Amino acid sequence: MKFYIAGSWRRKNEIKKIEKRLESVGDESTTHWLREQDGPHNTEDPSPERWAEFRAAAEDDLRGIRECDVFILVANDPNVPSIGGGRFVEMGYAIALGKQIIVLGDHETVFSYLPEINTTQTINGVMNIMANGPRWEKWDTMDWRDLYTRDSVNWVDADMEEFMP
Repeated sequence: MKFYIAGSWRRKNEIKKIEKRLESVGDESTTHWLREQDGPHNTEDPSPERWAEFRAAAEDDLRGIRECDVFILVANDPNVPSIGGGRFVEMGYAIALGKQIIVLGDHETVFSYLPEINTTQTINGVMNIMANGPRWEKWDTMDWRDLYTRDSVNWVDADMEEFMP
């Protein structure tokens, strides 16, 4: 299965470990930005001379999202301030393309509460969701109001057995 991981440039090393773990079980990454040393995704120097480089990087990321089967958003710790927000643009693009979406971590945006988006706190949770298909395909017998009344962001992991084939 092909996957794309979106996340903060500052969490790149951590995200590389997630990528490596998923590749170790045979999945294929379409996440090209992780291979950059200090490239166009580092926008600390936004001078006009670099705009073409930034555009090319954005186009490469969008291509990676188009090529993936599963889009994974690595959420930031809500207690740590974050700059940038390209990961949210990427998630919106994945939503528009109808990709399977998994948020790893806490909700950072109202869009992560959409019923077709899976949320988990662990890499094992990501792997379970990827292995068992989009959870929303199995929700046809659920009361949709249930999704918005859960009191924990960990409900996907806690309820996973309920939806196992």
